[in-house]
Amino acid sequence: MLKIRTYLRRYFKFREDFSVNKIIMAICLCFLTGCSATVQNRDDIFKQSQKIKQANAIKEEVVDLKKPLLLLPESEELVYKAKYLGITVGEMRTKIVGKTQLRGVEVTHFEMTATTNAFFSKFFKVNDRFVAYMDVKNHRVLRHEEYRHEGGYNKEAVVDFYYDEGIAHFRNAVDNTEKKVKIPKEGVFDILGANYYFRMVPWELGDTVEFKLYVEEKIYGFVGLVKSKTKVHVHKQGRKEAYKFLPYAFLNGDEVKDGSAIAFFSTEEYRIPLRGMVKTPIFGSASISLHETK
Repeated sequence: MLKIRTYLRRYFKFREDFSVNKIIMAICLCFLTGCSATVQNRDDIFKQSQKIKQANAIKEEVVDLKKPLLLLPESEELVYKAKYLGITVGEMRTKIVGKTQLRGVEVTHFEMTATTNAFFSKFFKVNDRFVAYMDVKNHRVLRHEEYRHEGGYNKEAVVDFYYDEGIAHFRNAVDNTEKKVKIPKEGVFDILGANYYFRMVPWELGDTVEFKLYVEEKIYGFVGLVKSKTKVHVHKQGRKEAYKFLPYAFLNGDEVKDGSAIAFFSTEEYRIPLRGMVKTPIFGSASISLHETK
C-alpha cells in the first residue's frame, strides 16, 4: 500500500493542463487521442478495414453517413466504475437528459460526470461534469460545457458553435478568458456528443467512421475502426457480445500518439458502451466498465 501511495503522489504532481482531462475522458469514452502502435497513417487504418471485411466475407463499402441513423433511447443513465493500475478509483455516469431548445434549434441534451472515490480523492480529487447539446436535425454539437475540479485545477467553460460563421466561441468563467476557434462549417462533435453520435451511425464489422472532434480548443480528425466481435464480462449480466472498436485521432494531419485506447460496444439495439481501456506511457493503464443501467 505504501508503494501505491508513493507512486500516486509522484505521478499526480503534474501541470494541470497536461493530460488530466485526456486521462479522464479517454477512460470514460475512449475517443480522445486513441492510437495504435502498429498504425502509421490513415491508409493503414483503411487497409485493416479491408482485411477485416475480406476475412469475414463482407462486401467492402464506406459507411454512408446519409443513411437513416439509428435511434437512441429517449432517456438513459449508465453508471461505470473506473480503475487505475487495477484499483477502483471512482465512478462515471453518462446520461441522455432529453430534448430541449437551444438558440431556436431542437437539441438533445447529454451529460457526463466523473468523480473519484474517498480513497483516491486523498491523492487527487476529481469532480467533473460535462454537458453537450447536439442538433437533432443536423447531428452536430451546438454547445459544449465543462465544469472541471481536478486537484487544485478548476475550469468552468462554455463553448458555443456557430457554423454559419465557422467559429466556436470559448469562454472560461474561472479566469474570464475568451477565445475564438475556427471550425469546419459542416460540423464537429465534442467528446460527449461524439460518443452518442457514434452509437447512431449504422456501422457494421470492419467499417470505419470519420468526423471532426473539438477537444481543448483544437480540432482533431477522428477515425474509428470496428475491428471485431468478441464477448466481455458485464457486472451482473455475465458475458455479453460486443464490437471491439479502435479509435484514432489526427491533429494537423499527424497521428496523435499520447497512448492507445480500445472500447467495446454492445451488439444489441442501443449499442451501449460496455468497457473502455486506455494505456499511456506515463500513467500506465486505466479502464471503465459498465456497472449499472438505469
